[in-house]
Amino acid sequence: MDDKPQLFNTTRRQLLAGMGAVGLASAGAGLGTTAYFNDTESFEGNNLQAGEFDLKLDWQHTYHGAMNDDIYASAGRPYVSAFPDADGDGIRDEFLTRGELAAEMEDDETSQAVEDAYRAQFADVPNDFESPLIALDDVKPGDSGCLSLSMHLFDNPGHIWLGTENVSASENGQNEPEAEVDETPEGAGELAENMTARVWYDDGNCELDSGFEGETAEVVAVLDRSGSMDDDTGNPATSAKWNGAKDGVETLVDALAPNTPSVQFGLASYSSSATVDQALTTDPSDIDAALGTLTTGGSTNIESGLAAADGMFSGTADSEIIVVLTNGNETTGDAVGYAAGMKSDGKTIYTIAYGSNANAGTLSQISSGAAYSYLATELAAIEQVFAAIGQSISGEEVIVDGTMADVINALETGVHLDGNRVDEEDQCFVNSTTQYIAIDWEVPTTVGNEIQTDSLEFDLSLVAEQCRHNDAPENPFAPESTPTPTPTPTDTGNTTATDTGN
Repeated sequence: MDDKPQLFNTTRRQLLAGMGAVGLASAGAGLGTTAYFNDTESFEGNNLQAGEFDLKLDWQHTYHGAMNDDIYASAGRPYVSAFPDADGDGIRDEFLTRGELAAEMEDDETSQAVEDAYRAQFADVPNDFESPLIALDDVKPGDSGCLSLSMHLFDNPGHIWLGTENVSASENGQNEPEAEVDETPEGAGELAENMTARVWYDDGNCELDSGFEGETAEVVAVLDRSGSMDDDTGNPATSAKWNGAKDGVETLVDALAPNTPSVQFGLASYSSSATVDQALTTDPSDIDAALGTLTTGGSTNIESGLAAADGMFSGTADSEIIVVLTNGNETTGDAVGYAAGMKSDGKTIYTIAYGSNANAGTLSQISSGAAYSYLATELAAIEQVFAAIGQSISGEEVIVDGTMADVINALETGVHLDGNRVDEEDQCFVNSTTQYIAIDWEVPTTVGNEIQTDSLEFDLSLVAEQCRHNDAPENPFAPESTPTPTPTPTDTGNTTATDTGN
């Protein structure tokens, strides 16, 4: 099977029509970038292993230009394109959880029909298109934009690379203002060198967050210890679900610990009622010790957990943050109402729907917004989710930044993305979790006529390969070396197959 990435069959005219025209100013320039995505399966020794593998995406693309027309007249960052976007307003739709879909379909949550409906909400690229395209024409100094991509791996964990390909830049001749300041009428032009750009691990809001507000923060993890956290063993000591949740809290603390003493962390837990298990501290071993004392049993009273955490704050920190986890439905109390009061008092609430039975809809209402509501359907995903929240609180990690030329050059050889930035080594992305990356760009207002008529195009590519039996995968963006001729053709190396998403 051909393993070459598939390009979208979309013309530039269609791209520009899809996002609207941007007017020409005294120092205008053209920028067109397209994106394609290819997920592949990789197998060692040409031995096909059982299992499936699929990478799906959703995204939000915004553009900020000071134009006086119907598209760009509003202040802030107007919405350009998104997926899913059923009403075509350019704003990314909130997707339904498996539980919400099951209720609508009157079907069992674990049925194949529900799973198919859940996955169908995301883009199966490059087969689903219109794509998450950045396609701008005649941008001018002061213009900027951002694309946030949400990555969903299904069925198996995977390595994910981000790269650029098919870079094309041109001077496109010179008009009179440009000729006065630019002595290079031919060549690649100066646009890429005169734009700033950056790529980072995002939380879905397309803003590079520097971390908590102010100089000090207090963070309380609120852990569900109801009876359903025992799996089916009835024994917390052997419960993968329960032990995974505790490991996740430890990962959160590890992510926050480098920020001490500016950050203090504590632990509360709940079942039928809540307990304060560790007061605010700067010592991670205190949290570890407290986790070791917890046992499971009882019903699910999320409100009591929120109230316990609320009472732990000193009232002197600049930021007060709660990270609450549950694997089920609230059986007593009014967590949504209580959370509303906490948020109105300035507290920030992250939520984690842990496992397929958690009520993600309720948790999204408890949270401080879409960027604060996480899913961990598979137990293996919980540590990556806690790590992502820890990074969001501490400050999001930049992958590459500089000029657009710097970013393109860095990505041309591919960047192996890290599923868990708390661990020292790069980690695979766990299946059935959601993680974000974002890229933004800006043409500084100080840029002059040297970029008039210049253009820049490139393909932004995500490539995924299965982790299983693939500990040291080859970089799909590495330059191909010329093979050494052999007298008899011999099949060596790995076999790759383009995943059609079927």
